[in-house]
Amino acid sequence: MFSIGKFSKLTGVSKKTLIWYDNIGLLKPEYVNEENGYRYYDTDSVKKLANIQYLQSLDFSINEIMNLTEKVISYKIQCLNNKIEYIKTNIPLLENLMEGNMKKKILSIYDVQKSYQHQSRIQGKWIYAMSTNNFAEAILPCPIKTKSKDMPGELFFGEKQSGTDTENHLYYTIDQVRMKDKVFNFLIMNLDDNLILFERKEPYADEAKEQELYFHVYQRLNRIPYTQKDMELIKNKAEYRKPKMNIKSCEHDGHLDGTWKHIDNIKGSEIKNYKEREKKDVFNILFPMYDKITFNKNEVSVMPAEQNLTVGKKVYSKENSMMKLYVCTKETFIENSILNVRHNIVERNVDGQVYLFINFTNDLDIDEETLIFVYKKIYD
Repeated sequence: MFSIGKFSKLTGVSKKTLIWYDNIGLLKPEYVNEENGYRYYDTDSVKKLANIQYLQSLDFSINEIMNLTEKVISYKIQCLNNKIEYIKTNIPLLENLMEGNMKKKILSIYDVQKSYQHQSRIQGKWIYAMSTNNFAEAILPCPIKTKSKDMPGELFFGEKQSGTDTENHLYYTIDQVRMKDKVFNFLIMNLDDNLILFERKEPYADEAKEQELYFHVYQRLNRIPYTQKDMELIKNKAEYRKPKMNIKSCEHDGHLDGTWKHIDNIKGSEIKNYKEREKKDVFNILFPMYDKITFNKNEVSVMPAEQNLTVGKKVYSKENSMMKLYVCTKETFIENSILNVRHNIVERNVDGQVYLFINFTNDLDIDEETLIFVYKKIYD
């Protein structure tokens, strides 16, 4: 057995990161001393950590590692193929720069965009990541951070220079995107994974102030060339999913109140015929995001009152990691204000025992391959 300090030195992973991995369920210590809370790891923990680090080296995020499915792996394979295509298409562009443009040492945006099928580069789904007036910050790879009050959360671009943002039609040309009454210039950066929309903000009454550029960064989720029919379905689906946040639609009888513990991982196709089985004590990187979930009326707590979790510079406690539960006419879901996503809940009674099947992906839909976490009530 290795103490967390020795395990940290052995693997090169900080104690802070190991504690975080433990708290989110990604890598649990082999043994925890109940008296002092000290964590201990064994040789199998080294293998588990090596597996996690290997997946990270292939650009898998922590969330993807925790929710690993065949779809996630297929998407990563597609990303690698896209990188290969990106390299192939950029070689002729650089050769062109060497041959005819060394005097000016720069290519115009039209040279760049036209050089490798611009329309196919923007086609697909993008999700809002951040806004900044710092160009150096905008061009760096960035994770999805928060929702924007001014910008759409999702963008879908398809055929014939058209797109949608779940509510409105969008139009794009070789270097501009038109949203409602606004026109943004745009660039596609970081192996075509970041879309940067930028606009010029006019100064207020003070004429001495210069105009500023604001950059809105979106992260690619897929490369699907959406058709007009697809985009109409997206808008209709978004309208259907808008939660009814009035008191009546969210009232429920409190039967979910209490603490539920994670007991199993299954696929969406297994929900209907689920039977509780013995949980095998083997290494599996498909850990749940939350080991226990406590419902109290419309509030959902995922951390004990005495526990704090530090992620970067932010400390999460029971109070600021609280989520909201919505029980509407046709669906039940948790709204996660930290990740800005909704988690779908399917409730099912099996031989008198109630189970919750929770989808922790970013999509409310549950298909046959969706990874589902199973919870069973342990406290009322």
